[in-house]
Amino acid sequence: MHYVIGDVHGCYDEFTALRKKIEKKDPDAVIILTGDLIDRGPKVWEMLRWAMKNITEDGKYQCICGNHEDMVLNWYYEWSVWYADENRKNYSRPKTSYGFDEVLRENGCDTPEKVRPIMEFFQTLPLRKEVRAEFADGKEILFDIVHGADSFEEGISEEKRMELNLWGRDGSVVDENTIVVHGHTPTMCYDYLMMDDQVNRPGMIGYQKQDINLDGGCCFSDITNGPCFLCAICLETMEEIYPRMIWSQLMKQGKMLRTRKEAVEEAREFLSRYPWKENAHRKGILAMLGLPEEKEKKQTRGSSVTDSLDKNETEE
Repeated sequence: MHYVIGDVHGCYDEFTALRKKIEKKDPDAVIILTGDLIDRGPKVWEMLRWAMKNITEDGKYQCICGNHEDMVLNWYYEWSVWYADENRKNYSRPKTSYGFDEVLRENGCDTPEKVRPIMEFFQTLPLRKEVRAEFADGKEILFDIVHGADSFEEGISEEKRMELNLWGRDGSVVDENTIVVHGHTPTMCYDYLMMDDQVNRPGMIGYQKQDINLDGGCCFSDITNGPCFLCAICLETMEEIYPRMIWSQLMKQGKMLRTRKEAVEEAREFLSRYPWKENAHRKGILAMLGLPEEKEKKQTRGSSVTDSLDKNETEE
């Protein structure tokens, strides 16, 4: 089966835990990342090295290009011109917006020979991937996996579509048999939560019409009090997968120190405030796939994914 993981942003430990959790459940899993592997998080270099070693075009681990990889590619052109200038010491070294150039320097990548392989890897990442799967009554659904958004409008230019893929935040234009799966806009952002009147859980997977947002803002977990997860979803079953339970995530992150009891109560209150299973967009997606709501509930009940608060349950 196919599993899509949202923006990692250097949260390598979270990614490793989530990947292992998926592979324990499904050893043959195909895992696709929505881009933005780099910037912001604590272990950008470790995530980059793993990606360059393991990600291939059509293998077990795949990835699309995020706007942060694209920004670094634009920086690389400017940096290459600066480096080739014999008088470069007279000019300021070009910098990236989120410190990736410093990550490279700290790890011995300060010459074109060392930097070029990384840029070539970023250049191999496609703007979008398609996964076609057959569901009830032979109905075929196209999962359009992009970083930001997409449009299937007739006559749209590739330039405009590329901009949407990398930077789009206002939803996608697709046909009735397509579901867009993306990251880019953290679900804890106020603007995202206010996009319509359907309930979404901040910091977890969000749903709009034929649209699944996997960016839980994991890289912001140290500066917020609510849960901010690295998120994954199985395309064939719509099962949501997270590295740990909500109460455990709350204990691990944020500015507040919590006891286990406090974290469990806070998680209970969080779930009551955001009844995500009532989201009409998620219900619509389940209906598209022929997955009855009762079947979906049965899949998640008792798991260490979203709604389990059992104090005796241990993390995997």
